[in-house]
Amino acid sequence: PYTSPNNNTSLLLFLGVFRALAIDYLWVRAIEKREEGKFFEELAILQLLTQLQPKSPTIWMDLAYNLTYNISLSFPQKEKQWPWIEKGLLLLRKAIQKNPKNPQLKQELAYYLYDRLSRNERGQRRKNPHYLTYFQKKFLQHPQLNPQHQHPYYLSLYWAQKAIQQFDHVSAIAESLLLYNTQKLVQIEKSKQQYQLILQLTTQAIQRIPTLQSNVYPLYHHLSRIFARLLLERALAYLHLGKQQHALQDLKSALHTAPDYPKVALPAKYYLKQLSKSTIKRN
Repeated sequence: PYTSPNNNTSLLLFLGVFRALAIDYLWVRAIEKREEGKFFEELAILQLLTQLQPKSPTIWMDLAYNLTYNISLSFPQKEKQWPWIEKGLLLLRKAIQKNPKNPQLKQELAYYLYDRLSRNERGQRRKNPHYLTYFQKKFLQHPQLNPQHQHPYYLSLYWAQKAIQQFDHVSAIAESLLLYNTQKLVQIEKSKQQYQLILQLTTQAIQRIPTLQSNVYPLYHHLSRIFARLLLERALAYLHLGKQQHALQDLKSALHTAPDYPKVALPAKYYLKQLSKSTIKRN
């Protein structure tokens, strides 16, 4: 059962000077229980550890993962999975409140909002951003987790950006989440013809290119196709808004970034050709 932390207060007082030994012992037991697949027993241990080490992000993340993934997926019905996912997300929000300067917790929350909510009850991810999963629908209606009823991709993007701002190094996970969420949101907003919003979304992602190119080139290379697609999407938004020169620049950049990627190269070449024709006609 998901016990109240207050039930363990007397035990914590009793531990006293044995605190460090108790923490080590409980960690070993928690790992053993996870390896044995006894997630509810692991849950009880991790709950106690969050009280012994409230400033340890690892404990909060382990507990949240156990709730959001391990325990929730032990139930076949999505209706029984959601309460555990909800507990995991609320727990991470609590962890962030207790550790406001820790970027790992924000990154973890961003990942759960992007990954776990986009999966069905069998753990399979829905790739179409226009289709809301059961968990995304529940999240949209949640008064505590989502009082403004935003799409979870927007909140995942928000927490990924917060993590990036606080990390003292480039985090591959946070950077990837920023791009993946942006890509999904652009598809959603494109269907609504929200071109100004697409400009904002794509621009804040594209601004990460110089940082990744100069600091972590392998990561930039890995994400280059996504950058190219976002450059293409921004170019198309510019075209819809009548800003041909901005579109021309982005089309060239997209083609330069991923010249061998057909999903970008072919439309980029097509629109460059069309823009060239319109320029010739005007002259």
